Amino acid sequence: MNGAHLHLLVNHLSLISIPVVLVFLAFGLKSKNQSLIKFALAICVLASLAVVPAFLSGEPAEEVVEHLPGIQESAIEAHEDAAKFALVLCLVNGALALFGLASHKSPERQIKVAKALFVTGALSVLSLARVSNLGGEIMHRELSGGSQSQLVEPTHSD
Repeated sequence: MNGAHLHLLVNHLSLISIPVVLVFLAFGLKSKNQSLIKFALAICVLASLAVVPAFLSGEPAEEVVEHLPGIQESAIEAHEDAAKFALVLCLVNGALALFGLASHKSPERQIKVAKALFVTGALSVLSLARVSNLGGEIMHRELSGGSQSQLVEPTHSD
């Protein structure tokens, strides 16, 4: 397993788990179910931390692919810049979720924090989707609207 393989394995964790958290959070807020809100906050802490290994595995992944034919440094840099922004947003989510969990003695405060978390979580999902799309463009020219002549043909070794 190389750095690119590891990066591909872990980078989907936050992209999948944060929307799931938002669903639980929405149901908890709608039904005013404190247990469900606490569950969503706890899962959010874990989901937010899942972005860290994805970010840290980015540099080793870059080292694997940066010298491959057809790979553009500008695509890697755009992905990396977007990933930094998403990392910060996800860590803010985690901090908000921890604050919400610590506010267990004040259900009103916990609900306010959960509502704020829903907004920052939605922004995180959008940011992570952008990061994923930019990451896909590194290896998949068809995602960036590249013409067939720009696409690198795979080589087959028999």
